[in-house]
Parts: sequence; C-alpha cells; structure tokens
Amino acid sequence: MSVKVVTPSGELTTLTVPRHAAGPDLNQVVLGSEGTLGVIVEATLRIREKMAVQDVRGMLFRDFASGIRTIRAWVAAGLPMMMMRLSDAQETEVSLLLRHDPDKRFDAGATLLDATKSVGYGDDRAIMLFGIEGDDRTRLSAHMLRAQAIGVLNGGLPLGKGPGTSWKKERFRTPYLRDFLLDQGIAIDTMETAFEWSKLEQGHARVLAQMRAATQRHAGGGLAMGHVSHSYPDGACVYFIVVYPVSASDAIEQWREIKRATTDAIVDAGGTISHHHGIGTDHAPWLTREKGVLGVKAMKALKQTFDPEGMMNPGKLF
Repeated sequence: MSVKVVTPSGELTTLTVPRHAAGPDLNQVVLGSEGTLGVIVEATLRIREKMAVQDVRGMLFRDFASGIRTIRAWVAAGLPMMMMRLSDAQETEVSLLLRHDPDKRFDAGATLLDATKSVGYGDDRAIMLFGIEGDDRTRLSAHMLRAQAIGVLNGGLPLGKGPGTSWKKERFRTPYLRDFLLDQGIAIDTMETAFEWSKLEQGHARVLAQMRAATQRHAGGGLAMGHVSHSYPDGACVYFIVVYPVSASDAIEQWREIKRATTDAIVDAGGTISHHHGIGTDHAPWLTREKGVLGVKAMKALKQTFDPEGMMNPGKLF
C-alpha cells in the first residue's frame, strides 16, 4: 500500500491509503524499478485472512482451447478460484510420464488416462489443475460443483482429487530436476508472458513454433511446452518451458539464441516480455519494443531524477 524509499537524491515516502487519484502511482514506479531508483526500507502491505478450506482437483480436456474457454468462464462467473493451471498437449504428456511409476505392476491412474484416448482425449489433450478456497466447506462444495459443471460443458473430464494431491506433494521437488539434468547435459529454461484473451491461443502456438525451430536450429532438437498459470478477467499468463541438449562448445551463446528467438516471438504475438520475472539484463534489449521510445525516455528521466550518478543497480532495465 505504501513504501519508504531511500534514493541517492533523498527519501520518497508514499501515503498509506486504500486508493488515490493524485497523479501516477509512485508505489508502482518504485516496485517496477528493480532497484534502479533506490532501496525500499519500509513497506506497508495489504493482507487478507487465510481461507480455512481448499479443494484442488484435476480435469482433462480434449484440447488446450477447451481448457482456455473453461478458465474464462470460471473467471467470468466470479468463482473463488485459488488455482487454474492448464498444461498444453506437450506438457500434459511430460507430466503424465513423470507421474508414472514403472515399478507398479498396475497403475490405475495411468490405465484410466490411457482409456480416455478412445473417447476423444487423444494427442491434443490438456490437463488442468484447479482449486477453490473458502471459509466454509458447504459453500466451497457448491462452488466446486459449479466449476466442474462449467468444465464438463466445455468437454472436460473430471479426474478427482488425485492430481491435486500429487501436485502438492511434487511441486517443490521438480525444480531440483533442473540442476540434475544440467549435469547430464540437458538444459531447461523458462520464459513467461501474458496475453489478452483474444491473442492467447494464437500467441501460444506462435511462440511454441519458434521455440521448437530454435531448439532444432541451435541444439538439434528439444522439447517446447507451456501452461496457463495466472488468469485475469482480461487475459492470462502463459509460462513456457524449453528443454534441449547443451552444446559443449558454447552453451551460453546457444541459450542466448534460443532466448532471443522465443522473446522475439512473444513480442511479435502481442505479449509482454515479462509477466512476473522482471527485466534485469535478460529482457533489456526488448524493453523499447514494449514500452516505446517515449516510454523508455520517461523511465530514464525518472532514473536521472532519483539517481543522477547512476549508482543504483547499474546496467539493469536499460
């Protein structure tokens, strides 16, 4: 709600009020500056009570587009969703392979999912993890019934609580795969963006196509996949993941070329260069394409005002 910032030019303190209309929001100016204007030494945060109950489940769709329609319908209905994570076809198959236990003589979950192929949930299928939270179990159950009914109307196949339980168990384990795979010569990187709803499906497809072409060109092949992670009334974040064999001769330049091709595709498709990871140095070359020449000029003017000697986090943003 408010911040106190120490800058090379002095202190900046904003008011702790629920809303204001007194010019541009300086809280956002500071929070988006990535340490290039000053250091936040005090902050007042808005909090809310933690909900008493939550329910996380899985649902399978025939394709990515059906899942997107469901998310939009949930958001429009005002349901208290705590999670709406929709994997595309490639990520769905990787996720299902990772959860399969080869030591099991009979894997009931895998058998059930294989059976769905005969009723239209084939190569394009997309899995959704979704959750609802609330302060009353009866109301939560009613919201969950409505959410599942909307999903079914869009072709969704409810998978019960099993996928949610597995996700909660594994969500903090899978990131450790990154270092292990790198030791085996396999790189993983993530790139996230946000599209308005009207551009999301096409943007997702365009970015995946460029990622696959880039990994083929610079690594001889690889995997490109993604999921919708954060959703809003007017659009959603799409989180892309790329997996490829590392070049022993020049791994950094190989990564740069794949990153460049992917980010160019994101910008060309109308997405932002970062939904939540920030700019730093990785995305700085694309900042002008997103903000425009005048926008970057205004940002540099702020930098000059707060930090005329360029002391704070030099080289970041621009």
